[in-house]
Amino acid sequence: MEEEKKLARERAAVILEVRSGKLTATEGAERLGVSRKTYYEWEDRALTAMAEALENQAPGRPPTPWIRRRRSFKGK
Repeated sequence: MEEEKKLARERAAVILEVRSGKLTATEGAERLGVSRKTYYEWEDRALTAMAEALENQAPGRPPTPWIRRRRSFKGK
């Protein structure tokens, strides 16, 4: 699990370097050992996830899904 997080952070760092102009997409793909097509797919997923993470959220604690609440009542 820790190795996966390290790999994801490395990919994110390369994507940010490409987006900032420090690297070309071809250089980024080479650093990650993937094709340019795969690099662009990863970049698209990363930027989409980042945009979703930065969307406004309702204030307060997120609602608890009904099924979890129901399970907690059964145990009591």
